[in-house]
Amino acid sequence: MTEPRTFVYGQRLYTFRSYAVGDHFDRWYAKHGGFYEPKLLETIRDRHLAGTYIDVGSNIGNHTVYFATQCRPEHIHAVEPHEGLRQVFAANVKANGCKVPITVHDCAIAAADGRVTMSPSRRRTPA
Repeated sequence: MTEPRTFVYGQRLYTFRSYAVGDHFDRWYAKHGGFYEPKLLETIRDRHLAGTYIDVGSNIGNHTVYFATQCRPEHIHAVEPHEGLRQVFAANVKANGCKVPITVHDCAIAAADGRVTMSPSRRRTPA
């Protein structure tokens, strides 16, 4: 888990840790100083939807934290099969004071039933 990076969004201070120094999110926060995929998140926010939100592939919690603090969820279901990412996710949810109920599901979602082995990618994509 990386050292925290902070940024201000909507007059609120946010703190995020990434899984590893130099990973995609770590580089994104360093370069952009804000939420990952901001246009997508703002489009969702601007729909003013209440109810249950689902974050599939929740990774380190970027989208879940945004939903919890900028939208109107009654509950968030986060799906993340990687244990290390779930640990970072939990730290980010706590650090950002998310008050809405969040259920984390230790699984992946696919088109068919089955089992797979997952490991972190060694490939680095540009932020």
